[in-house]
Amino acid sequence: CPTPDAPQYACCLHGMPTFRESNPNPATRAVSTPNKLFDFKSLGYNYDNLDFHGMDTAHLEAAIKKQKQKDRVFAGFLLHGIKTSADVHLKVCNAADCHEAGVVFVLGARTEMPWHFDRNYKMDITDVLHEMHIPMEALFENDSKIHLEVEIQSVDGAILDSHSLPTPSLIYAPAKGLVSQHIEDHDTETLIRKNVNSLSPSEIKNLRDALVAVQADKSGNGYQKIASYHGMPLSCHYPNGTAFACCQHGMVTFPHWHRLYMKQMEDAMKAKGAKIGIPYWDWTTTFSHLPFLVTEPKNNPFHHGYIDVADTKTTRNPRPQLFDDPEQGDQSFFYRQIAFALEQRDFCDFEIQFEMGHNAIHSWVGGSSPYGMSTLHYTSYDPLFYLHHSNTDRIWAIWQALQKYRGLPYNSANCEINKLKKPMMPFSSDDNPNEVTKAHSTGTKHLNKIQEKDRVFAGFLLRAIGQSADVNFDICRKDGECKFGGTFCVLGGQHEMAWAFDRLFLYDISRTLLQLRLDAHDDFDVKVTIMGIDGKSLPTTLLPPPTILFKPGTGTQLTR
Repeated sequence: CPTPDAPQYACCLHGMPTFRESNPNPATRAVSTPNKLFDFKSLGYNYDNLDFHGMDTAHLEAAIKKQKQKDRVFAGFLLHGIKTSADVHLKVCNAADCHEAGVVFVLGARTEMPWHFDRNYKMDITDVLHEMHIPMEALFENDSKIHLEVEIQSVDGAILDSHSLPTPSLIYAPAKGLVSQHIEDHDTETLIRKNVNSLSPSEIKNLRDALVAVQADKSGNGYQKIASYHGMPLSCHYPNGTAFACCQHGMVTFPHWHRLYMKQMEDAMKAKGAKIGIPYWDWTTTFSHLPFLVTEPKNNPFHHGYIDVADTKTTRNPRPQLFDDPEQGDQSFFYRQIAFALEQRDFCDFEIQFEMGHNAIHSWVGGSSPYGMSTLHYTSYDPLFYLHHSNTDRIWAIWQALQKYRGLPYNSANCEINKLKKPMMPFSSDDNPNEVTKAHSTGTKHLNKIQEKDRVFAGFLLRAIGQSADVNFDICRKDGECKFGGTFCVLGGQHEMAWAFDRLFLYDISRTLLQLRLDAHDDFDVKVTIMGIDGKSLPTTLLPPPTILFKPGTGTQLTR
């Protein structure tokens, strides 16, 4: 996808190019604009359930309301593309005393489409502030020494300029009101996408047979063609002819583009005899290994994919933190990330938290593999990509169900509304044989305990950095004592579209602050490091320094 001022980039947003012009799938071509993709059921698939950790929609909303009944502080990041993938390591600082507060992973590549979020991505740093003994009042003092620092490290290990992203800001979120304990039971629906761990032997065989057939298909509905929609070979073009990768990330249409993308692959498998939808891998639950469906090495098309354009196979090099929570929390790292995303009552705020939570799976599964999940250009050639994004789409569906229950908008967005009406390539292509995706190619109990406490977040303003990277950060006291604050992942590549979030990605650093005997009002630092998937450090200036945000817990009151 070319832009007037950028050489080849990945087509992630402006019209979803790959789904329009040469798309052989008439279903995806017909719905290739984002505003047609809020209603996933119209695409002909559903999920076996929309429960989140055993909670139905009503119970989940009640739990979220309790979570918000405490003061919290967030670091707010206004993110945008930095043309690489990188880790943004956040530190909360009280004068010279800095502590790790978390990591944000930015996904990007040199040839990505330009992007930026129009609101902050929020990282909860309440616990980090508590551990640093920083009182909430300190955040409001004129001479406060509390600030955020970031170090940005690309996936190749290089340290990037910390000014590559705007400096994160501190965001205070006061506690919300009490919530009624009365919850009505709701009927469940018949759903067709199943948890990968609940598949029967016959269902596994059926899915494998279908995928073998899709991988052997060299037409526009075959594996190589559909996999190429996301990255290489570049198939989207700017008006000046410059090519870029078509996937859309770091943009408000990230959920829509990938919802349509999943439909494209799912329809291809159904055409080859699949009897169920693409199963989802629920990575918000604790796990110690990848799903059996993708790890069995013999006669298993889900074990790896072949990349014709690179003449090689996909590989996985999981990082230790994939199976061992880097924050050592009571719940899994991914649970905490997504639980906070589900708190959001506005689509645009939900989207950034949701997308950044999804990024870590890419980084930590692919690791340093140049042809794996951590690379924007080749991630979609790994069959595990589709199990991952089936779950990612399911999380969006869960949020939509929550919004319906809340009586709030669930099928519209108020940010970057112009992008929601632009056809998404390549689904909108006349060559798309999928009429459904073509028609939709535009797009318009642990929780209780968490929300009862004050929380502090480190906020990161993320953007494309041209590659994939892990962002790690420490929270440091002014006496030099530091503790790990958090980690997140940036997904990107050389040919990604330029992107930037317009709001902060929030990362909860409350626990780290507590460990350091700090609270939100103490003086501490946030030290960030960014490491590329090749292990090289990146300049922290790739991303702006994080900001600290405080969210009060249930019943918390500030005295000044």
